[in-house]
Amino acid sequence: MSDRCWRTALLASGLGLIFGLVAGAAETESTGVTAVSWQPVHPILIRNEHGPLTRVVINVPKGQATQVRSLTFSLAGTDHLDDADALSLFFTQEKLDFSTTVPVGAGVSPAATITFRDDRELKPGRNVFWLTCRLKPTAGLLRHVAATCTAIETAAGTITPQDASPGGRHRIGVAVRRPNDDGVHTSRIPALTTSAKGTLLCVYDLRRREGRDLQEDIDIGLSRSTDGGQSWEPVRVIMDMGEFGGLPQSQNGCSDPGIIVDHQTGEIFCFAVWMNGKPGKHQWTADGSEPGFEIGKSAQLLMVRSKDDGLTWSKPENLTRQLKKEAWWLFAPAPQSGIQLADGTLVMPAQGRNEQGEEFSTIMTSRDHGTTWTVGTPATDRTSECQVAPLGDGSLMLNMRNEKERFRAVCITRDLGQTWEPHATHRNTLIEPNCNGSLIRVDFQADGTKKHVLLFANPHNQMGRSHHTVQVSFDDGMTWPESHQVLLDTGRGAGYPSLTRVDDQHIGLVYEGSQAHVIFEKFRLSDLLKPSAPTPAVTLGKQRVGKILFLGNSITLHGPAPHIGWTGNWGMAASAPQRDYVHRLADRIAAAVGCRPQVMVKNIADFERQLGEYNLTTGLKAELAFQPELIIVAIGENAAALTTDESKSHYRTAFAKLLAALKHQGNPTIVVRSCFWANPEKDGLMKSACEEAGGVFVDQSSLGADEAHFARSERKIEHAGVAGHPGDKGMQAIAESLWQAIERHVKGPVRP
Repeated sequence: MSDRCWRTALLASGLGLIFGLVAGAAETESTGVTAVSWQPVHPILIRNEHGPLTRVVINVPKGQATQVRSLTFSLAGTDHLDDADALSLFFTQEKLDFSTTVPVGAGVSPAATITFRDDRELKPGRNVFWLTCRLKPTAGLLRHVAATCTAIETAAGTITPQDASPGGRHRIGVAVRRPNDDGVHTSRIPALTTSAKGTLLCVYDLRRREGRDLQEDIDIGLSRSTDGGQSWEPVRVIMDMGEFGGLPQSQNGCSDPGIIVDHQTGEIFCFAVWMNGKPGKHQWTADGSEPGFEIGKSAQLLMVRSKDDGLTWSKPENLTRQLKKEAWWLFAPAPQSGIQLADGTLVMPAQGRNEQGEEFSTIMTSRDHGTTWTVGTPATDRTSECQVAPLGDGSLMLNMRNEKERFRAVCITRDLGQTWEPHATHRNTLIEPNCNGSLIRVDFQADGTKKHVLLFANPHNQMGRSHHTVQVSFDDGMTWPESHQVLLDTGRGAGYPSLTRVDDQHIGLVYEGSQAHVIFEKFRLSDLLKPSAPTPAVTLGKQRVGKILFLGNSITLHGPAPHIGWTGNWGMAASAPQRDYVHRLADRIAAAVGCRPQVMVKNIADFERQLGEYNLTTGLKAELAFQPELIIVAIGENAAALTTDESKSHYRTAFAKLLAALKHQGNPTIVVRSCFWANPEKDGLMKSACEEAGGVFVDQSSLGADEAHFARSERKIEHAGVAGHPGDKGMQAIAESLWQAIERHVKGPVRP
């Protein structure tokens, strides 16, 4: 089964488990004890002592107890058993998350079938075991490992667990940087490139004391690989400002490295941003960096260079006065790799804060092999980290982190960044959780014809840095077919990726995933170019599940609005993103299965205000293309008062059309909640339309009657409109009400 097919089956099966639907899980005849075997989507990494392979959940009915005698696993699906060094088993009691606290058996040599003996009481409820794998340093990076629990012997009899991830396999990767490697607390912000000699060069932050951004004790580190990523040399510190100006290391941090190779000369350039002084501040906020050029006030852009394939590096050169406009608050490299055009021009992605202190993205170019650089104009507003790739018509595409919507910003330049135009996919196609992403062009030959594709990597999710994915576009970024998406890691990490071409046949990726601070994975280009098999139909009753779409208003999602004192980019007025109802409900699902659903979130307040005038086809283009399987609709508060029969009819008709459009796209389960601020007229009309569409209506009208549910009851908020939104308690109540409704509604067996 392809990675994509497994992903879909896994998410759907996982959500079935959320709701207690474990039909197909074998049980002992007399006790009803059941078990489920599941492989999470993430790589198993060289250098990690315990790579979580398989989770086994044994469910014991209430009021009963039994003992486990043994667990047997099949390693069918593993390409080469010799890649594994040892396997271990751990017991995490009722907790789904992996831990090594309670070992059951360790150091077992790999075999086609392995059995762990145990004599442990199983308590009523959930009993969780994890099988782990330690890989050999020589494990093949293009191979996979897999394991499924095939039998559990208990005091009450033998169970054959349900396989909740049929065909699932783990890719093999390398933990390039782990927590506390070399005494460094956190390694972050990787950028990857390939030198003229074919050496892989990965630069990153060495955050020595803690994981926070600048200002902190941070240096720039480099890891080299001369064997295609199989092994990595010890870290080199290539940028360290020491105690410049008599200030401690913690006030001389360097961060966000970007790297570029001149393939004509072999010279390598690495850029980073340096802060001097300003303890407790950040270059991207307030006066963490200021207009002008002065060290200690404005963050500085530094560069180091290597002429010997990254073995040694020059002392830092300060390019701030050469590149930064005096009125800009900040100019810095984008933490990615740059490119070289056919005529030798070097093109490096960059970012900064303009005259008003707002974020922007651009490029800087050099036509003289890095001696001098020219900075382009800002491509668009409210963007930052970015990467550039050449298109088939000779233009350059800049793919940017979007600080407004949760879609990538994409612009085109035909004059090396002096002017820009939005691409057709600008802020409407590639989803993101406001995070760095990586874009490269790859040229190849097929049937004697020169062709090229674009590859894009990022956390393919709008809520949280999970679902790390590589996507392929065959039409210069106009479309990114789901048939060519490779899901690497559904777990949460810091999220930053960076792609490079390793050689003619292979692509390399470093990213901040769930299994290490910096992960390296390798792909055959031919595999990325192949379409995956059709997605198998996975149903829950008659409804598919696995992808969740939230459609709402400001309570669901509201971007920064400084004029009313709101600086968040989540549900207003939760105190933090993880405390709004969207995050809470998704976290509730993830906690139940140990697997995060893929999520899209959209504010459709425009629909509330426009109703019948709202163009559903264009307004919800990306959301419908997402093909959600579960949709939460939370609107109504912004619609005008319904004072006449005509206005009521108009509202119901528009709402019914919305539900029909959503229902038409794959027949998802639709859950509609009433207004937070009770409105009997609107609520009644939405309930009627919802029931007519076969959806689930959730009455939450009582929640707004409780003053404790408002943000104003939790903290002081100047703007009355913001203060009148649900606070953390209100958001929790909304999420809990929706969760209970979903639990009641979703019944029946899961049939893959």
